[in-house]
Amino acid sequence: DEEVKRKARLMRNRESAQLSRQRKKAYVDDLEERVRTLNATVAELNNTVSLISAEN
Repeated sequence: DEEVKRKARLMRNRESAQLSRQRKKAYVDDLEERVRTLNATVAELNNTVSLISAEN
């Protein structure tokens, strides 16, 4: 009985840990995508600044 409970608890814990890892990966993937987008925006804005500066 105790062994069955222990195995069930271990299984729940494994599933919970796996879910946690999946959520963390999704969060990190989202942050990395946001970084790529923001870096592209910064590069675009820097080009715009350079063009405007060259005109003056």
